[in-house]
Amino acid sequence: MRGRPRGSTPMFGPGGLVSSYRSLFKGEGRAIVLQATVAFVGGLCEALVLVVLAKLAFAIGGDSDQLAGIGPLKSYELSVAGYFRLAVVLALARSGFQLLAAHLTASVVARRVTLVREETFLDYAHASWEAQSSYEEAAIQDLLTRHVARVAGVLVSISLAFYMFFTMLALLVSAVVIDPVSSVLVVGAGS
Repeated sequence: MRGRPRGSTPMFGPGGLVSSYRSLFKGEGRAIVLQATVAFVGGLCEALVLVVLAKLAFAIGGDSDQLAGIGPLKSYELSVAGYFRLAVVLALARSGFQLLAAHLTASVVARRVTLVREETFLDYAHASWEAQSSYEEAAIQDLLTRHVARVAGVLVSISLAFYMFFTMLALLVSAVVIDPVSSVLVVGAGS
């Protein structure tokens, strides 16, 4: 394939990086959609907390114009105490979404690691006596512990990257909703 260094793995298609990782999460579609939703909503809460805290800082500093609503809700105005309560509620919601995301990730990883261990053991148990005797006991123990732990590490890394992607997406969406021109300028300059 042109444009790709020799020996590198393609991202998509048969034998690609995405398809090989997809097999690690086979059967976890609902959990992954739930993780994406939790990450996105949690990211929105985080963005709103930042906006509310900025509004509070400006309002406390004496700029009462900053007490107007946020983004599309500009017609709503809250007091300083109202924004403070809103910030606390949003921060608690964000923490709740983070806990839920951690639980979902741990559940998916635990299910997948259990499955990998079971499949590895069954492959060994169903192998011929000749194949079984060619492995030392230490090598089998190593396969069931250290190698499965590596699979767990990969699963956790992928889940965290997935979570961070949807959180970042939520932050970008909320930035565009709150101030489209500045958001596009910042993203363009950053790119």
